[in-house]
Amino acid sequence: MAQYDSPSEDFPDGTVLPQPVHAGTLITAIPALLGFVPESSLIVLAYRGDNTIIATMRYDLLLRADGRPRAELRSTIAGIGNLCREYGAEAIVAVIVDDRHRIQGPQYRTVLSLCERAFVGSGGMSAGLITAQVAEGQRWWAGHTGQSAGTPSPVRIPDSREGLIGDPRTSPTAVREAVTTGRRVLDCRDEMTTMLDPVTCDCHTCTRPRAIGDTDSGSLLRRVLVRLGDGQRCATDIGCTEAAMLATALTDLTVRDTLLALAVTDMRGDAETLWRALARRLTGSARASAASLLAHLHYIAGEGAYAAVALDTALDADPEWSL
Repeated sequence: MAQYDSPSEDFPDGTVLPQPVHAGTLITAIPALLGFVPESSLIVLAYRGDNTIIATMRYDLLLRADGRPRAELRSTIAGIGNLCREYGAEAIVAVIVDDRHRIQGPQYRTVLSLCERAFVGSGGMSAGLITAQVAEGQRWWAGHTGQSAGTPSPVRIPDSREGLIGDPRTSPTAVREAVTTGRRVLDCRDEMTTMLDPVTCDCHTCTRPRAIGDTDSGSLLRRVLVRLGDGQRCATDIGCTEAAMLATALTDLTVRDTLLALAVTDMRGDAETLWRALARRLTGSARASAASLLAHLHYIAGEGAYAAVALDTALDADPEWSL
């Protein structure tokens, strides 16, 4: 299955880059923008005309054995073009990260040609950059310089059309993200999935919703908020009785929908910790509900990759659970 992480804000709303960014600097910043080091990926950055980044999108680079784009990738690129038009993008930069072929090989130029055609309605493709790996010292090459784009490029490409990538973990963007969100750059997207791996309880009976004392929505909501407000307790220190209560609360739609609002309050950090712990501890609909709350919280924060992984977890736990 193709993995799709979008949209995710790379900079706070309204941030305007004062001048075109060097291509190498942009590629070095991508892991911090996504939250992980991408592999076998097509990354698309959409800009407004004033160099404000609207969104960053990452997709699996689906190639056939001979290196030609698979039908799914062709369809995806066409869809990206439509999405960028809806965003009001006026310039687009495409970055290919893949090590299956030479970075100057025809396989990647074919992908960039598909992008160029798809992005005509959004100001054209300002640059198409290719690298085998986003790692310090890796070489990048510009397979497309954006000379046919309708607006000035937000990316500066040297005459040599190539350069070296810096350290993605110490880039200014990575440092900013670490300071403002506390998140480090993960080695790969799979690490996000591992963070939601189930944690089983020996009794195997406490992780599903069941009838407990006060089960009206108001009482359940108050009990969840009390749990969130107890900052001295570790979110993973959840006993069996409390796990059953929280499972019942999160599958009460009135409670669940009310808890969505925590994504934009000063309780956001505690909520993220608890939703993740419950998504790992609970099962079935309760796990799906906790993962859905986590996905919503990440989506509101513009953390598209984290949101996508949480949604996958929710769907795997209960395909019928609806947000």
